Amino acid sequence: MSFMRWFGVRKKVREESPLYRFSKTNLTNGSSFVINLEQNPYNKYLPFNYIQVTNNTDQHLILYLNGGQTVKTIPSGTIISLDDASIPAFRNAYILNNSGSDATGTIEVIVQKVKSERLILKEVLEK
Repeated sequence: MSFMRWFGVRKKVREESPLYRFSKTNLTNGSSFVINLEQNPYNKYLPFNYIQVTNNTDQHLILYLNGGQTVKTIPSGTIISLDDASIPAFRNAYILNNSGSDATGTIEVIVQKVKSERLILKEVLEK
């Protein structure tokens, strides 16, 4: 393997983050599940541009990104995936149960900073 190939691979690794997983079991009515990405070890990858939420509860939940700049409803029993094509980059997320009753089950969240297709295209065009 040439030095240039190795350097290119290392550069890609630094531009992307590992997958960060968060989970919460049961969410009482009116409470939220806060994911603060502005602390270690997450903050070195800010801002993030991919989030996947699995709502294995019996209630619809609401996802807020960047303190409420982006709002998405997560129906009960669904998985939603959002990337930089559908949401702006984000620094924090929270999930609110505003359904009127307690949400029983598990909420799983995965966040990651991924190298966007637009950035890859830009690099290809610049060569």
